[in-house]
Amino acid sequence: SMSGLLANPENPAPPRILGTWTCTCNNSDGVTVATSRLDSCLQPPRIDKGIEMCRNIRFPPYVSEGPKETKIGGDVCTIVGSRVDIRCDLLERGMPPARVIWRRGSTELPEFENRSMISINASEPTVAYTCEAMNDAVMDSATTDFMFATDATNYNIFQKPILDKSRPGPPPDDVPPDDMTVTIGEDMYILPGRTATVECGLSQEGIPPAPVRWTRRDFPWDGEGQSNVMFSGDGRILTISNISKSVDCTYYCCIAENAAGIDQACTNIICPGEPPLFRRGLRLPLPMNPDRINPGPASVDIGGSAYTTPGNLIEIIGQDTRANPLAMDWTWQYIPSGGTPTTITGTPMIIMMGGFEVSTFTDMIDGLNFTVFTNIPRKVSRVEIRGATAGQQFNISSTVTNVIGSDTATSNVAIYSPPVFEQGMPNPNIPDVIQNDLSPTVTIGETIYMAEGNSATINANLVPGSGLLDGTTDFEWYYKGERVFDDVAEGGRFSISTTPTGTSLTINDVTLSDVGQIQVIGYNPAGSDRAFTDLNVYKPIAIDKGDPDNIIGPDEPLKGKIGDTFNVEKGKRAFINCDLAESGGFPYNETGNLPAEIEWFRGTPPMPVDPSLYSGNHGNQLCVDVSSLADGGDFTCVATSRIMEEGTFQSDTATSPVNVLMGPIIDPAALPPMMAGERAINLEGKRRRVVEDGSTVRIRCSVMMSIPDANITWTFSNGQTTQDIKAGGKFTIAEDMTGESQLLISNFGSEDVGRYRCTASNSVGSDVASASIGLCPSDSRRCAPGEPGFTIELDVSGGFNDTCPFCAEYAMNQYGPCQPPCHLGIKTRTVICRAGGRRFENEICNMTSQTPPSQMTCEADFPDPNDRACNLAPRWKKGPWGHCSRTCDGGLQKRQVCCHIPATGKEIHDSECTYAPKPKESRRCNIGKPCGCQDFASGCEKIGGRRCAEEVFKIACCETCSQGGRSFPY
Repeated sequence: SMSGLLANPENPAPPRILGTWTCTCNNSDGVTVATSRLDSCLQPPRIDKGIEMCRNIRFPPYVSEGPKETKIGGDVCTIVGSRVDIRCDLLERGMPPARVIWRRGSTELPEFENRSMISINASEPTVAYTCEAMNDAVMDSATTDFMFATDATNYNIFQKPILDKSRPGPPPDDVPPDDMTVTIGEDMYILPGRTATVECGLSQEGIPPAPVRWTRRDFPWDGEGQSNVMFSGDGRILTISNISKSVDCTYYCCIAENAAGIDQACTNIICPGEPPLFRRGLRLPLPMNPDRINPGPASVDIGGSAYTTPGNLIEIIGQDTRANPLAMDWTWQYIPSGGTPTTITGTPMIIMMGGFEVSTFTDMIDGLNFTVFTNIPRKVSRVEIRGATAGQQFNISSTVTNVIGSDTATSNVAIYSPPVFEQGMPNPNIPDVIQNDLSPTVTIGETIYMAEGNSATINANLVPGSGLLDGTTDFEWYYKGERVFDDVAEGGRFSISTTPTGTSLTINDVTLSDVGQIQVIGYNPAGSDRAFTDLNVYKPIAIDKGDPDNIIGPDEPLKGKIGDTFNVEKGKRAFINCDLAESGGFPYNETGNLPAEIEWFRGTPPMPVDPSLYSGNHGNQLCVDVSSLADGGDFTCVATSRIMEEGTFQSDTATSPVNVLMGPIIDPAALPPMMAGERAINLEGKRRRVVEDGSTVRIRCSVMMSIPDANITWTFSNGQTTQDIKAGGKFTIAEDMTGESQLLISNFGSEDVGRYRCTASNSVGSDVASASIGLCPSDSRRCAPGEPGFTIELDVSGGFNDTCPFCAEYAMNQYGPCQPPCHLGIKTRTVICRAGGRRFENEICNMTSQTPPSQMTCEADFPDPNDRACNLAPRWKKGPWGHCSRTCDGGLQKRQVCCHIPATGKEIHDSECTYAPKPKESRRCNIGKPCGCQDFASGCEKIGGRRCAEEVFKIACCETCSQGGRSFPY
């Protein structure tokens, strides 16, 4: 049975039953087959429905604007005019697939592409949107209603209320005495006792209609308990009768609110019914010391005190402190000290300042420039005063008036001038003459030069017009940084007198200790000034002298007083100070001047010293540069004061002797006179000298300069021990009166090798010079008379930079074997010219001997002279010598030399003759036959090759030099 497979809403037909069904029946009689086709099953569609959410809402929060979305059958809270997307999605599409139809109310909407969603504009008061899904089985549908809100439980389209409000305007210039009506948002200016009406209308009622409520001073308020308050027009009109300033004059707010939002506006009820009141400045008494005033512009509120200095701006400000919207009028007056008030007037003009209209005018009274600025919206007026001069005092009065009353205030103005001293000109130049009995009177700033024992008066007067107001300037005197007071009554030396325009100081019985700076300070509330006078006091000149028994030197520092004795070494400097004694003379003042003339003299009779050698303060120090004995002598300092006594300037003198000392100086390069057979050595020590064994050595120690005379000693060191050298044995010491000592060492041997030191010393110092002396090497010798050899001087090694004699001679070894070993051959040996282990050209030895042969022919010893192998060995073949290319001054001879096979006579390559070097193919000839060259000087036979290199010998000894010289190298 297939009845159980039929589709129904509770049991949808699964797709697996669709298709062709076949029934086959079998029995003994046969088979019967029947077929049915099941093409489809019915299945109803099902819509995804929403739920109702916009019911019984509470606010805030308020319903928001903007696109929203809901499912069909549900709802959404939105604002009028907002877009709403309604979705109609199928949870099951059904079988066959359902068709979706949209209806607005009962009207079917046209087909559109995406039928699962429809977008609407929530602008109609009431409308319903329905979505239907149907097929052959059944239909499913759902509806969403949209309606404007009417109450608190049945709506879903809202609209925010909007108040009909005004903007606050500027305060009025005046407040009329009438009842007033304003729209909410506008401020009300009303006099007490009048009736105020505030209207709070709605330009948009809102959906649902919004009720109106009121607040006062931000607190909920319904007027309860106030009989003069009434609400009308659904609470939208507020009326307050018989306005009380203390109770009713405040701000009120009207509020309209529903689920879509809130709107509010406020009105401030202002009761200005008061007279104006100035903001007053601080009234101060006239400043007196130590009070100080600002030296810049003065700006004060009316009623305050303005104290400043000449040339500055004075500003007086009149500001109403009450929030008065009433029209105000300002009056400014100038009141001179002890005079009649004068109203400041002028033709006003309107200018813009800071975005406000400002009324301004100017006036001039008593030489003062007045400019008045009145800012009507901001209720402020001010006056600017220019041109005030020192010492002026006056008052400025201002009156402000409105319909209620007025206020008046007065400011006092005083112009102070800081004190300024009249100053004299300082004189840094010391006067040529100071009278001994003069008591000077000077203006502050001048320099005082005076003699001890007198009095000095300094006047410090103010410049006319400064220091005002009169009597407000105080004065103080300072001496050497310390304040001084009038102490004459107490037996002191300082006397001070003061007037309103100046002061003076007198110092009695001035002494040397009074030298310094005197300062006066004047000050008042406007400022201060100070001035200075330098006081310089003379006394009879007295040099601070040293003691002749006080020896300065020879150790540094070489500094002392004039009168000391100076012992100075050569090459050093002595500094002689000629200072003035504390007990007398004119000391240094603060400006660094020394009011005494210092002069230096040298020798007897005194001669002036070059001023370039002076140093210190005004040449009170002399530098004596000792480079020789001539730089010594007596040096005299003469100090002359500026004090005139009985027609002459007073002075003092002192003298110091300068004795030049000099330590000994050895001349290390001085060579002693060399006797026959001696070796002379200097003390430079830069080279290590060598001598021949058994020779006599002379060393000279010459002292170039020494003051006092030097004592000379000798020492010897062999590297192990050091010993003093005394005359005796092989040592001879010779001294003379010139400060020279000579050391003579006879029969110099190995025990005498070492360093010889000469020490010259005196009371100032010492000097040392030395020389190292060694022996020539053991193979050093001179050629004996008649010996075939030549004596030459050669540099020696081993740390000695000196020469020793060596005999140059030939040295040779044994001949080698005969080569080749067949028949005739050649055997060779080495022949060299040497001396002192060094090799020289053969020409050196040829000066006294012939060069021994280095090879000779030989005949090999063969058992069979006819041995064919020997005859086939390569041999050198030499031809005869040709003619000499020159007949004199040396020419050249040539011959043929080749390698060949004796057995065949065949010439072969030279490289095959390896048995012996190739014989010479050329040689010099006619060497000893000069072409017209002869010796013109005697002694040419004694010169050698080195001398022949010099042009004079090359010409004078032409024949000898052309033959290589007779001896070498000298």
